[in-house]
Amino acid sequence: MSYRFALFFFCIASFIGTSQTFIEDFEDLSSLSDWYFLNNSDSPNANWGNGNTNNFNAYNGTAFLGVGYESSNSLDPVTLSNWAVSPSRTFNNGDVITFYSRRINFTPVFPDRLEVRMSSAGNSIYTGFSAEDTGDFTTLLLSINADLTSTGYPSEWTQYTVIISGLNGPVNGRIAFRYFVPDGGPGGSNSNYIGVDSFTYYSSLAAPENDDCETAIELNHTIACTPETGNLQVATESLPGCDGMANNDVWYAFTASTNVASIEILGSSDLDAVLEIYSGTCANLNSLACINNGYEGNEEATISNNLVVGSTYYVRVYDWNDWVPNTMDFTICIEAFEQCAISPGINSNIEAEFCGENENGGCFALQPSYQDVNCGESIYGSSRVQNGIKDYDWYRFTINDPGTLNIMENSEFPITLEVFNIANCSVPQVVASASFNACAQNTLSAELPVGTYALAVSPTSSNDLTCNEFNHYEINFGLPISTVTLDVSSDTISLCEGTDVYISSNQTGGSFLWFLDNENISVQDSVGISSSGLLFLNYTNNNACPSNYSDSVTIILSATNEALFDYGSSVLCIGDGLIENDNSETGYYSSEFGLNLDTITGTINTNLSEQGSYIIMHQTTGICPDYDSIEVSIGEYIPVVFQLPNTILCDTAVEINLEALPLGGVFSGNGIDGNTFFPILSGIGTHQIDYSYNNEGCISSESQEITVENCSSLQELNHAIKVWPNPFQEKIEIELPNDTKYSLINIQGQVVKDGFSESSKIIELNLSNIDNGMYYVILESDKKRSAIPIVKR
Repeated sequence: MSYRFALFFFCIASFIGTSQTFIEDFEDLSSLSDWYFLNNSDSPNANWGNGNTNNFNAYNGTAFLGVGYESSNSLDPVTLSNWAVSPSRTFNNGDVITFYSRRINFTPVFPDRLEVRMSSAGNSIYTGFSAEDTGDFTTLLLSINADLTSTGYPSEWTQYTVIISGLNGPVNGRIAFRYFVPDGGPGGSNSNYIGVDSFTYYSSLAAPENDDCETAIELNHTIACTPETGNLQVATESLPGCDGMANNDVWYAFTASTNVASIEILGSSDLDAVLEIYSGTCANLNSLACINNGYEGNEEATISNNLVVGSTYYVRVYDWNDWVPNTMDFTICIEAFEQCAISPGINSNIEAEFCGENENGGCFALQPSYQDVNCGESIYGSSRVQNGIKDYDWYRFTINDPGTLNIMENSEFPITLEVFNIANCSVPQVVASASFNACAQNTLSAELPVGTYALAVSPTSSNDLTCNEFNHYEINFGLPISTVTLDVSSDTISLCEGTDVYISSNQTGGSFLWFLDNENISVQDSVGISSSGLLFLNYTNNNACPSNYSDSVTIILSATNEALFDYGSSVLCIGDGLIENDNSETGYYSSEFGLNLDTITGTINTNLSEQGSYIIMHQTTGICPDYDSIEVSIGEYIPVVFQLPNTILCDTAVEINLEALPLGGVFSGNGIDGNTFFPILSGIGTHQIDYSYNNEGCISSESQEITVENCSSLQELNHAIKVWPNPFQEKIEIELPNDTKYSLINIQGQVVKDGFSESSKIIELNLSNIDNGMYYVILESDKKRSAIPIVKR
């Protein structure tokens, strides 16, 4: 961008544009508004100041603006760079700057130089940090005595004029005088003393059409409002401001259609809007309200009550600051408003503080006090304003999991919500704020890290608001919830029975409720899967905020294709033929060489297998394959030789010893005890006696039959034998003949008690120490034998 200027040495008699025009004669520097004096000289000393009339008189009046070699206190030559920055303005092509300047009339001449520079960086007063810097004032409009000659700076008051041109459009910025002299200061060859007087800035921009009350833009007062766009650019001051500096106000008017109006102003990012409402006429205005509750870029809103339907009201908008803001546009909306009355919700809690008290004044109270709230809690409260003093209600909450805070509100009055970080209550930090109109659902949202916070609720307006007069509000505290996702890659998971699978989420801490087909199965941060169904997580985070249900995942649990198998025995014998196992699952089998194994069915042909031990492996196929292995041995049978010495015995005969080959086998059958057969124990009849030989699991056997006949009637003792009592408990008595051997044996053939009687008599046997059961009393005399069964109880 290039800038051009014209320099005229004559007075401008008249100028059309006067909306931003100002004249400064520097009669009282203490009353200057929006001027800044900055000294970037090497070893800086004195700034621009009241001109020294001992050097020369003012051009107009009694004072002027002066600067000179005392800008530095260095005794060595230095570069002087001393700035006088004028008020911010909106510049446009055709704007005119005019001023008078001169130097001291002193011989010898120490050359001076003055630059006029422009910044298009809005309100910026940045001039750099060193003497050579120009900061944001990069555009040189004029240089007086640029070559630092002894005659280049006039010694009499001389007028200089600059006309701005070459801009692409209006820009906000500032004009600055720069006293810029190298080799200057008390020890330099340049710099003495200069003055500036009668500085005038003429704006070529016309004031906006609604710059005055008489030309106010008429807005409709209707229920539905379409925001009107406005701008303060090159506006002028109509009246002193009710709050701040009203040096750029514009006007609007509306005719009341109802007795209440909702008025909202939303300023652009750098505009600190002030809203003032009037009744009456432009010639006789009556201020009803002055609203300035926000800051740059915030909304200003109010509800104006008790309007007279059909009467005209005026609204003035201006910027609070004493400078031209970088952004000057805004929107205004005037709505017809019906006052609402809010009742507490079903689940709302009532504010602990009664209206008119100050029990929860938060960090604004001498003793900080709050009402603590939880996630999801709703508070029905009240507020008031008395003599311009607002009631602030503070609600404290803790954020343990960071995220989005959502404060929902509805109120009967324009309300302001401010969220403070109260880690240090002596200096609470505002982290979010908003002002809302009455009778509308609104939400204040903010991203908050972990910390302790408080919401301060207050009326937006400083107008009086009394208890029980539309002063209620309802607030819902939506603390940050957590977005829950399951640690799965698909919404369907297929598993096999017996698989250890755990599913977790993206959350830690808090509380977990895992549901499978709507049945709670776990409260841990992860869940083991053991059955099919629809799985989802109900999570409550560390803010005690329940989250929305997680996405669900369908669990499909398939049965394992079991590989477990068995042949009924771990030892199979050559000669047993085909041996099948108990597994019918599809798969394949394998083993070492020497075992005749069907690899599909797992059947073993023992007749074609070799002796030895083998590991058989089984791998199933299907959705959930499995693996198993067992060890089997292939053995052989050893032939058995077994022959009885007698195949017919009397029941009164003595026992016989049994023999068979190979040795080491086992005899079994009735009347068998070890390798002995007892006829008296087997009983009368034909009995099978088996001999089995186990060759490492392959059992060979041979059987013989033996007949026991009733010979008692032929060989019984020739006298009556009595045994009593029978059954017995501890003792028995036996009547014995002469020369009789007696013995008591159990059913296993073991002798429990025995003896011999030489004469006929009755003997008593104490049998208290033997077990209950059946026994035999065996009597032998003169090669005759008799057996009497008895029972102990």
